[in-house]
Amino acid sequence: MNKPRIIRILIIFVGMMSIGLGIGFYFAGYYQSQTRPAIQGLLWPDPKQLQTFATIDQSGQMFGIDRLQGRWSMLFFGYTHCPDICPQTLAVFNDLYRQLQGSAAARDLQVIFVTLDPERDTTKRLQEYVGYFNPAFIGLGGTIDQIMSLAGQVGAFYMYGDKSATGDYVVDHTAAVFLIDPRGRLVAIFSSPHQVDSIRERYKMIREFVERQTNT
Repeated sequence: MNKPRIIRILIIFVGMMSIGLGIGFYFAGYYQSQTRPAIQGLLWPDPKQLQTFATIDQSGQMFGIDRLQGRWSMLFFGYTHCPDICPQTLAVFNDLYRQLQGSAAARDLQVIFVTLDPERDTTKRLQEYVGYFNPAFIGLGGTIDQIMSLAGQVGAFYMYGDKSATGDYVVDHTAAVFLIDPRGRLVAIFSSPHQVDSIRERYKMIREFVERQTNT
């Protein structure tokens, strides 16, 4: 076989491979676009199923995986001594909650604040803190092991600072909001900065998408 013919065969082979790859990428992209819409923060098609955990709510009652099932839940991890991001985020949650009132997207939504500072955040303090922003909000505490049983599953980062001479300290923590669906699956993560309009629209789109996928 002469050299020009070999070159022509190689060119044809490479061209066919390129076409094949192009078709493959096209259908892969098409399939993905049909199963995962372009919604920032959405974890799909691989939502994470949460496992059993045990925490204590602001009323002193046990709060586990069963109280996430059948509801849409927005989880935020922080602490009541937080000087900025926690009160700011809970204020955004309050605006979101009020804007959604009366809509289908609000009928089974619960907003949950999980303390990462159980040493100072007693049940009474949690009750007063979340109640200040909205009486419907849920505050979760307990022992550090109980809190870790939930925080570790969603990947909520936190780190304790050194104590001052007066015993005060800060807790560096994630500012993300974690969205759990009625099946107890982590389906989305909303990163900061949090803006009520953005969270509201993404929540509605994610909710509609997940419900549609669940019912098909």
